[in-house]
Amino acid sequence: MKVDLQQQCLLYGFISNPTEVPSNPPNTIKKSDIRGILGSNDCPSVSKAKKFEEGDPKRVFGIQLVDREIEVLALSSESFFNWTDGLRVWLGGQPQEKENRDELKSLTDMFIAVRFLHLTGITLPDEPPPVRTHLYATIVRFFTHSVFLL
Repeated sequence: MKVDLQQQCLLYGFISNPTEVPSNPPNTIKKSDIRGILGSNDCPSVSKAKKFEEGDPKRVFGIQLVDREIEVLALSSESFFNWTDGLRVWLGGQPQEKENRDELKSLTDMFIAVRFLHLTGITLPDEPPPVRTHLYATIVRFFTHSVFLL
């Protein structure tokens, strides 16, 4: 799953191997079609299942659409929380995990501080400075052709 460049659609594809990463997922979900994010306990397959391996039900989340639901199995608990909170923020909500809330607050504070730097007399150029390719090539050559003794 990934968000398109215009951040208006969620692109997804079905995979059979967890290490498989499709370059162009074939299916799309419009942001406006998403009604909500379902936690593990709200997903029908989890509530109907008799027996899961340890930790499996905690990694399933659902994307509730206008006409259907899509259930997703995250690779890890951390991935589960990142996806569910990320989707909530993308839809205009707030993250549920404390770590994600703190990280979002930190990024927002940093963004605001950079935007107001001009009020303190510090100006940032509109364009990034040019990269000196000769210096870069010299550094790369030094590290790729040098032998370090430890």
